[in-house]
Amino acid sequence: MEDFVIKFDFAWSWIGLGMAIVFFVLLFFTDLLRSDLNKPRWQDAGWYAWVAAPMYMIHQFEEYALYYDVHSLHHPFADMICQKVGYGVYPNCPIPLQHYWLVNIIL
Repeated sequence: MEDFVIKFDFAWSWIGLGMAIVFFVLLFFTDLLRSDLNKPRWQDAGWYAWVAAPMYMIHQFEEYALYYDVHSLHHPFADMICQKVGYGVYPNCPIPLQHYWLVNIIL
């Protein structure tokens, strides 16, 4: 199980990037995610609501994947959070790595 957690901790933001690309293709090249076809997509509130999801996925990618340390098997963001709440850096931090991707995937 621990091996899966380490692999998924590395992969989840990359999976999100792939999903964001699919969302952007659907948003810009189809009418599938539009709520009102009588208005241009730039005036469609439903379309803008869908834009939020892939934008958040890209934010997660830049926050977690771009700075992932393959030698210590975690991202420096986790160390920063642990230090902010008064714990040391990993592996001394009691917050499990799953916490970060579970919170972000749920959001």
